Amino acid sequence: MKSLIRWGATLGLIGSAIFGGVCSVSAPAWALNEDQIVEKLREIAVFTITDADGAPLVASITNGDNTLTESFFFMSHSDAEAFIERLKTEQPDIAQTVRVTPYSLAQVYLIGQKISEAEGDSQEAPDSLRLIPTESEVQEAMSILQTNGETVQNFPGVPVFLPKIGGDSYLSIQEGEQQWIPMFFDRDQLDNAIAQFRQEQPELAESVTIEVAVLEGVIQTMQDSDDPELEKLLLIPPQETIEFLQSLPREQPQQ
Repeated sequence: MKSLIRWGATLGLIGSAIFGGVCSVSAPAWALNEDQIVEKLREIAVFTITDADGAPLVASITNGDNTLTESFFFMSHSDAEAFIERLKTEQPDIAQTVRVTPYSLAQVYLIGQKISEAEGDSQEAPDSLRLIPTESEVQEAMSILQTNGETVQNFPGVPVFLPKIGGDSYLSIQEGEQQWIPMFFDRDQLDNAIAQFRQEQPELAESVTIEVAVLEGVIQTMQDSDDPELEKLLLIPPQETIEFLQSLPREQPQQ
């Protein structure tokens, strides 16, 4: 079976949460079982292009002598809409029969699990799934890495941002007795959260830094490692996605 990329995120408590200080944990080395991963992904939407039957489009990718098939899921609804606009010019016949459809990341993850378990037996399923990052956030990630002294030519996936306090401590949010470690897809949301923290705890303001991670790697670590700190991870979707989901009927996105 060709390599399969799986992705994840979770929406939830950031709107009512208060930044509550420092959560002292070591560098990410976490583990969740499949049900826990699905629960974290359930409320997050990505966007794919579906045909008249509601199935995601499958693209053929030639790599040397091999031809692989992939389905694409966009982090941004507007990027998915822009893809259809390009189709109207390049392949108008196809453009007339397709639309943008929101999918739960939990659903995408489970599709990926089924593909992996099928070991290529299915003739209809793609070989892999690909999540398309928002270009502006990729540029933000590369800028942060370069500021931190790292040389980056191409960012290797979907960037996510973690606010940190000093060495190995991550900024945490608190709701009731539950503590969360937020991980942002949207740099503006991260900056707003840091600004709030700096107002509430000005004595720590200068110690705040930003760490950039690759979402695909985070999800793989969820599956492979054994650190229970992963249960505290809270992935915050882009504001654009939150607003889009709020505009949908209650039965969407698909679960």
